[in-house]
Amino acid sequence: MLSNCCRSSRRLVHTARHTLTDDAMRARTLARSLCISSAASFVFDGYAQLLVEHPLTTNIATAGALAAAGDAVAQRNNVVYDAKRGLSFVAFDAAYRGGFQT
Repeated sequence: MLSNCCRSSRRLVHTARHTLTDDAMRARTLARSLCISSAASFVFDGYAQLLVEHPLTTNIATAGALAAAGDAVAQRNNVVYDAKRGLSFVAFDAAYRGGFQT
């Protein structure tokens, strides 16, 4: 289903590029949003399945990934990224929030 959506999306985008009318631009925007929503649905369905099949492992991985992203945002103004701080934050979050609080 995902590949069919993206194929039809590509056709609409190709058409919109060559005929830059308002309708073509709307079709291009719609096609891109449909393809993105199908891809997001595919990813989230897989994530939901992992939560059912392997809840602890998935929660630990999710907590670690969110901790890494959060610490990277917190350190974005630093000249040099402090990897030791980042790893300790990921380890704590993965163990505590992902494992213990599950």
